[in-house]
Amino acid sequence: ATYGILANNRQAGALFGARCEIFFSDERPVGPDHPDSNFKLSKERLFEPLGIVTRIIHRMQGEASDIQAEANRYAALIRQTPGVSSDAIPRFDLILLGMGADGHTASLFPDHNFAAPEPDIVAAPFVKSLNSRRLTFSLSLINASHAALILVTGGEKAAAVKSALDSSILHNKLPAAR
Repeated sequence: ATYGILANNRQAGALFGARCEIFFSDERPVGPDHPDSNFKLSKERLFEPLGIVTRIIHRMQGEASDIQAEANRYAALIRQTPGVSSDAIPRFDLILLGMGADGHTASLFPDHNFAAPEPDIVAAPFVKSLNSRRLTFSLSLINASHAALILVTGGEKAAAVKSALDSSILHNKLPAAR
């Protein structure tokens, strides 16, 4: 729905083209034309309708044969963006996220080990509940942003939203709360 609202605002295309670099916070282990691809959805519902030029769109390659190498490549790409210091956690102006009924956001799921040190700003965790690896921004990269907006729709997510808002950020098991 958010993409539809933006796509119907022709000024949004000019803003994206003049002021943005677009990175993906997560991707499934599929190619860019697969129905489950976050990139495919964004391309069809936002980038193409607004005429956003491809040079500002930085896609995670979910189809990579070595998903950890892809996480490393994507982290390096973020750090090579003009204005980003390579020795610090980058600070995006805005990270737009969703949330699943289980409280996951990006590809950080409730079974994620938040006690373990984060390997980098982009990770390739194995998600037990999905029995697959995913590409995702790390929690530290998300939290370093100037603003992170989590858009949530659907009554089936109400309990997770309540749980995320009702308890301590550091002790909550829901990634969206953290």
